[in-house]
Amino acid sequence: MRLRLCFALAAFAVATTAQAQGFETFNQSSVARASALPGLGQGAVVPKGESINSVTLDWSNEFFVQGNAREDLTLDGESQRVALRYRAGIAPVFGHALEWSLEVPLLFTGGGVMDSGIESWHDTFGLPNANRGDVPQDRYRLRYVRDGVTLLDINKGDSGFADVRLGLGLALSERFTLRGLLQLPTGDKDQLTGGHTGGALWVDYSLPLTESRRAALLLSGGVSAATTDGPLADLQQPVVGLAGAVLIVPIYGALDGVVQVNAHSKLYKSSSLDPLSRVGAPLAFGLRLPYQHFVFDLAVLEDPSVNASPDFGILFGIKVKAY
Repeated sequence: MRLRLCFALAAFAVATTAQAQGFETFNQSSVARASALPGLGQGAVVPKGESINSVTLDWSNEFFVQGNAREDLTLDGESQRVALRYRAGIAPVFGHALEWSLEVPLLFTGGGVMDSGIESWHDTFGLPNANRGDVPQDRYRLRYVRDGVTLLDINKGDSGFADVRLGLGLALSERFTLRGLLQLPTGDKDQLTGGHTGGALWVDYSLPLTESRRAALLLSGGVSAATTDGPLADLQQPVVGLAGAVLIVPIYGALDGVVQVNAHSKLYKSSSLDPLSRVGAPLAFGLRLPYQHFVFDLAVLEDPSVNASPDFGILFGIKVKAY
């Protein structure tokens, strides 16, 4: 009986931690990898002596083919970003709980297999398909021409590390957490898989909506900065504003629904094409299910900001809590 009670309490602790956190995702556009965009809405700091291991797959499909008198931009392809993460609580600082984290992402890019399904998805729900029907399905092409000069032309996928990230979280109070991120240039800037040193600083605010704290609203705001180099260095914004919101609500039994938006200011300047000039606000909505020491995430990602983030994405996540 005592052993069963311990397992029940452990499962509840995992569920509480997971339910107070957003999906571990951010804008997966190929032109967003030059920035240091964090996953907002991370919730409370992990207590000292505890840790959370997680693996997340962001499978994204982007499509944009458009031009004007000065510019011509093609972003057409898929990416699978597999992120291995470790978060652990460490010794408090002046009585404030502190955690550190490590994220090692593997990135696979190519033509993919989702184009046909996405077109059907958009048709079913009355969503625009842009001019997807005008180009071959499942191709990989990243190309940007400006004033007659080709700045970017990639037609072959790649695989390897994206930019590794280190993080710190400091609990300012029960509801406010100050977070920082350091991004290391382990990706390849010429292939748009990373390669940019950067960082971010933001605050997460957690507001329980029920006495059990299972339903919650998480709000975030801050800034990020990254080195401006690579094919689009002259256009890249060195500093980007961040804002995010996460709503978590119980659905049935242990199953929860999660809706999340991670917004950022425009990543580039001096362009009139949407992926380079618009504010990004990718929307994720999905389900979360805790089971014993595990938490499973499944979400769909869409682009309500119109061409400022991938057209469509699927997120799978698994978390394991250790004591």
